[in-house]
Formats: sequence, C-alpha cells, structure tokens
Amino acid sequence: MTQHRPELAFFFVYVCSFVIFVGQVEFSTANDFSIAYKGNQFFTVSSLNNSCICNSYSSTGSSFLQTLSTTSFTVAGGAVVSGGLTVGGGGVTVANGQTVNVGTSLSATPLNVWGPATFRNSLTVSNGAVSVGTSGTGTPLTVYGPVVANAFTGNLSAGTGLSAQPEFAALAAKVDTIKAGGSTGAACLQSTDCQSPRVCHRGSCKMPLGSACTSDQQCMTDVHGCSSSVCDFYRSCSAMRGSNPGAVSGYYPIVLTGGRRIDMWCNFETAGEGWTVVWSNMRGGTGKPMTGMSWASATTGVFRFKSGSATTAIPQVSNPEDWLVFTGLSFWTGLSPRGRLRYDWSPDYAQPIAQSYECDYTLTTANYVITFTNCVARVGSVVPGLVGVHNGKPFTTVDNKNDVNPTNCAALYSGSPWWYTSCWNGNINGGGENNGEGYYNGAYWGGAIAQWGAANGVGAGNGWILVS
Repeated sequence: MTQHRPELAFFFVYVCSFVIFVGQVEFSTANDFSIAYKGNQFFTVSSLNNSCICNSYSSTGSSFLQTLSTTSFTVAGGAVVSGGLTVGGGGVTVANGQTVNVGTSLSATPLNVWGPATFRNSLTVSNGAVSVGTSGTGTPLTVYGPVVANAFTGNLSAGTGLSAQPEFAALAAKVDTIKAGGSTGAACLQSTDCQSPRVCHRGSCKMPLGSACTSDQQCMTDVHGCSSSVCDFYRSCSAMRGSNPGAVSGYYPIVLTGGRRIDMWCNFETAGEGWTVVWSNMRGGTGKPMTGMSWASATTGVFRFKSGSATTAIPQVSNPEDWLVFTGLSFWTGLSPRGRLRYDWSPDYAQPIAQSYECDYTLTTANYVITFTNCVARVGSVVPGLVGVHNGKPFTTVDNKNDVNPTNCAALYSGSPWWYTSCWNGNINGGGENNGEGYYNGAYWGGAIAQWGAANGVGAGNGWILVS
C-alpha cells in the first residue's frame, strides 16, 4: 500500500456527530467526542500538534492522519497514520480485506488485525494479545521494529528494505517459537511462554540451575553457565565474562575446584577480561585471616573478613576495599583458565590504582612454587617484589617453612604466609597486623620501608592479587 501524506493546502470534509466541517478543524477538547469518517479523509489538526485525540475512531473510507490517540480504533476502509498511533482499552481492529499503515509506532490494548497491517517502527501491546488473520491465520502483520506483546497468534513478518530488517527477522523467528511453546533461547515475557522446565530470564527462555545443557547460552548466562553438561555457577570470573560480556564488576557465586561455591569479587573493568580476586589486604586493621595462617588454611581454606569478623556471605554490591579476601592456593589454577595473574596496588583507601603488573604464572603442587613469565606493567613502571624477587620461590606458612632464612619468615611477620626468600622485598602482608620487625600493617608493592604507601609503590598500602 502506498502511504499518502496530506498537504496543508487541501480543503477537507469532516463528518463528526452529523455536523459537516469544511476546511481545517481545530479541536479545543480531547476527551468528549467520537469521530466516524465516511469517504476519503485528508486532514491535519494543528492545535493538537498535528494529532487527533478522541474517545473512539472508526473509518469506513480511507483515512490519512498525522498522529492519533484514542481509546478504540476500527478500520473498515483503510487508514494511514503517518506518525504514531496510541489506542487505549478499546484496542485496534482492522477489518478483513482492509489495510492500516502506521508511519512510526503503535501502542494498543489489544490488537486484532483481520486485514494487512504495517507498522514502520515498533509494535507494543501493553495488556492483551495480538491476533492476526481470520481464525489466527492468513493475514500478515508487518513490523519494522521491536515487538512487545503478552501473547501472539497468527503470522508475523519482518519489513523489507530497512536496516532493522535482519534483526527483526530473528525476532520474528523467536515469536514463532513462543507460539510453539518457547524452546531454549526463544523470546518470552513470562515463564509460561517457555517450555517446562525452562524459565523466562531477561526476555529469553533459559534452562534453570541444575538442568542438562550443551552450551553456556542455554543457561542463565549472567549467573551460571554450562559446566559438565549441567547449568551451574561459573568456575571463574573469566568464564563468566566469556559468556556474559555485559557483566559488571561485583561479587558473584563461583564454584571452586571440588564443588564448593563461594562469593568471589569479579573485576570486569580491566583489559576486557574477567579477573577473580584471590587475595587482598588493606592497610591497618586487626583480625586478618592471614595472621597465624596454617598450611592447611593457606592451601585449602577460603576466607572473607570484614571489620575483623569472619564471613562467607558478601553483599552483591560492595566496595572491595571493605573486605579482606584469601582463597587457598589449591583453587587458583581452576580460577585462572587463561593462566594469568595480576597484582594491583594503591597507596591508601579511595585512591586510584598506582601500580599494576600482569604475568603468565604457574603454581606447582609441591610447596606451591610460583613462576612468572611474559609480564607487562599495566599501571606504573615499578616491578613488584612479588615478580622481581620472589619469582620461583616456594610458599611458607608459620607451620611449614620453605624459605632460606634461619628463622621462619612467616613467624617474624605476624604468622603471615608468603613466597619468602630471606625474607621479603614486597609482600602483600607487610609486617602483618602486629607490625613485625617494625614494618607497617599493609600491602607492600616493593622494598621494605617502614612508612605508609606512596604512589611510587613504596610503603604499606592496599593490595589485590587477581587471576584470570
């Protein structure tokens, strides 16, 4: 159907409540009349911004409007609305064999189309079903933009010749799937649109936690993916980022090697990857999990501390500076499918990262010797002591000495574990909460100077070790 557009120079004839108007009509009220048009009508209503606002509208001839807002819209002889069409509780009805062409968008409650209908932008049905064609078949509904509806029967087709057409074609296929019962990945408005046991999750039918799967996309990718053929929580922040590129940084449930689930801080803001915080230490404070840590705790324990109180329940929205995190070394490899480790450091609370260094890394199963290769400075230019001095060293705890110092280094620094040599140059624990040997209680980037942190990486600040 060719869309006709009115010109202001025309003279128009209106039939409204048995009164004939010749020329341009200006309505002073919007809610106390109905309009019935007979014959071809071309008009513009300038006082209402080129709009017709009325209780009901019916057309028995061909009508050409700029925009229309009404409680019911009935077309028995064809209609063109070059702007938008908004219809209240009465809904839209297009008679069999007739046409309606809307230039921008339609919002209706409900929509029944028995003749061809075209919407040049979007279709929204806020409370009711879309029914197309006699007995639900045979009559196309063509839309060039998004479709939102509570239910849909009949035939839906995508518009042609517009840039949005390929995207709409995919949406049309999803709507067809809704009609068929809602298989995995189909568009949905509520879980009843989906085939059981699928649920409607963020507009798509997804398999719930514990269901069989063959790919991440079958699961609720913002909270879990497909692991061992079952929809389960992710095994790392890196895996989450791969399936959910739009994820934002925060605490998420992650399943560790062995099946234990724990809230982990996922950083999605750096280098476009998903990073899991496995160890953090803030300057000052007491009751830290690293104090007096045993070998068993250092290798298989998982600790989350806030204000000196142990906890494993961390709010989803939280400040990573509020929490001290330690994750046992045996879990690190499973949390880092890319085999990368990063150390971030800031001199004080609420300060930007002043130093950041990233490397490939490995951990041995015997004494957890750490080795770094292929390193790059992300922020700052100072090589951290962890990489420059402690590379290739085994791990030491207060009850398992693997350093080369005559005295167990961990015992000298509040019982805090580390990859000690004799003893440290840069250490996320510093002197520990007891200020061992006079060193401050905080994360050291490099060196061993008794002072609070400075932007050049000297002194005790806040530190985070992340893996990906």
